[in-house]
Order: sequence, then structure tokens, then C-alpha cells
Amino acid sequence: MAGLLQVVAASAIFAGIMVSSATAVTPVPETFAADAPAGRHDTVAQVTMDDGAKLWVKVLGDEPGKPLVIAHHGAPGVSSHLEPEASFGFLADRYRVLVFDARGSGYSDLKEPYSHERWVEDVDQLRRWAGADRFVLAGGSYGTFITLEYALRHPEHLDAIILRGPSAEGPSTQVHGLEAALKVTTKDDERQRRMWAGQARNDEDLKKGFEEFAGAFAPPPSEALSAAEKASSSPHVPHFPPIFHAATHDWAFSKNLPVYDVRARLVSIHVPTLVTVGRYDQVTVPAGAELIAQRIPGAQLVIFEHSGHSVPGDEPAKFQATVSGFLDPVYQHNQVH
Repeated sequence: MAGLLQVVAASAIFAGIMVSSATAVTPVPETFAADAPAGRHDTVAQVTMDDGAKLWVKVLGDEPGKPLVIAHHGAPGVSSHLEPEASFGFLADRYRVLVFDARGSGYSDLKEPYSHERWVEDVDQLRRWAGADRFVLAGGSYGTFITLEYALRHPEHLDAIILRGPSAEGPSTQVHGLEAALKVTTKDDERQRRMWAGQARNDEDLKKGFEEFAGAFAPPPSEALSAAEKASSSPHVPHFPPIFHAATHDWAFSKNLPVYDVRARLVSIHVPTLVTVGRYDQVTVPAGAELIAQRIPGAQLVIFEHSGHSVPGDEPAKFQATVSGFLDPVYQHNQVH
């Protein structure tokens, strides 16, 4: 455990970003404290942003000289670092994989604003804390919104971006999500309407709404891979801790998504881009991913034929092979040049 809790001392201050030993501030949250696999060094830290917000961060495979991947989770106020850790942790033998609870999610501080601009700035400050000038940014679901916004604001710091279940605009995503929710829940349609409009009454209301909706993430049973087929790669662990923050979710869905639309600006993104989506994704539908891939010059699109919204869990072996096949040439090219 001692190795797990080491903090990168050389990263103590980057332009006002402070880092402190996790044990000196507060006990390490259980979801961050799992021991690393034998032979792998992980770092856990609380990193303080320039406005004082403390974010819980975990760097998998934290060894000098390895390229940095920052992976951003989806579902603000619901998801956590466990989602990208399960999805992208397999890269930790070749990359430093930084996962974190975004501001307002998981165990990180509940400090407003929960805007795209602030979340993008938090990513950039984590990049600087990690000591990287350039890196790969990966996002899942809502995390793809932040990934695209970062690519538009800070392309000079990106070697590549990876999108899982993306959308380039918010209003239709809310419509698709609500439609999917109403198909699977028979308990409280009004709660789903509140949730997708960003009007959850409280944390418990959001928790119930999300649990009622979660079935819409999966592909149809006839299309799902068998347990034996999935077992060909490392297991995909559950990634939602029992923590719900309605204020974060409601800000994102009532203030951010109604005005989020980067479709016309995608053509200005000129970094290697991998776009992945499940054929049966009912929330960020394949048509949205296809549009992104068409508009970002040179983007690669992979549609996973047996997946819903959670491609890394539905088709783990193919997802891992696809991501590795995309990333490894990016860094081979950089080493040559």
C-alpha cells in the first residue's frame, strides 16, 4: 500500500496547481485504494486546482518515460474514475493512464461551476500536474463532450483523442436518452423526464432514475456476447460507486447540454482520432458517431456490432485490440519523427 500512495514530488507546483499526500489530507477513498497488479506502480493523489477544488486522481502504470493517457469518465454526478480505469486500464503496461473523479463527481470536491469550460481547464491542469506537454485524451459518453471541447481549445497538447459513445451536440442526446429510458422503465416516467431535463429533485431521485434507466445501456440479449467470449480479455468491473450528486448532474443537463453543439467546428480538429460506438447504443446513437468521424479529417470510425452504450464491457477483447491498434502507430510515428 505504501507504493500505491506515493505522490509525484516533482509535480508539487505547476502554475498554481498544488498536490498533497492523500493520507495527509483525508483517508484514501476505497475505490482508489485497490492494490496495483504485481509489478505495476500506481500513484494516488489529491490534486488542487487553481480555484481550490481538490480532485482525486489515480495514475496507473506511473513510470517515467511512458506517454500519458488521460481518460475522462461520463455521467457527471453519477460516474467516477472506475469507468475509465475499467475501460483503459489495460494500457498501463505501455502508457501512464491517468483517471480521476471529475469535479462534482465521485469523491472529488463539489465545487461549482460544473461547466464544460471548467472541466476542460481541469483536464489541462491535470496534464500539467502530470508533467506532460502532449498526451492522449480519451472520453466515454459525456466524457467525449469534454474531449472534443479540449481538442478545440488545446490541440497543441494532443497526440490523439479516443471517443467512446460520442455526440457532438446535446439536445438530441437528451431526446435519445429519454426515449431509451421510457422504453425500459415501468416505474416512474416522470422521474425520467426530470432526470433527462436536469431537474432531479435530490440525490436519491437521481439514483433511482439512473438505476431504472441502466438497462437501456445493454445490447439486445440476442446480440450480446457470451460470458466465454467476453472472458478472452480482462474482466470489465462495475464502475458506478454508490455516490450520486444531483447538483452536478442537473447543472450538466439543464445548463450545458442545451447549448452544447460543436458539429460545425469538428473540421478544425487535426489530431489522430478514434471514434467508437455500439451498434445498439440508444443514447449516443451511431449516426452521431458517424457524423463526427466524417467531419474530423482522417478520423477512424469503428462500430461494434454486439454492443450498446458500454462498448468496453460489451466487447472487451475487440475494444482493447482496436484502441491498441490505433494508439501504438501514433507513438511509433512520433518516435520516428
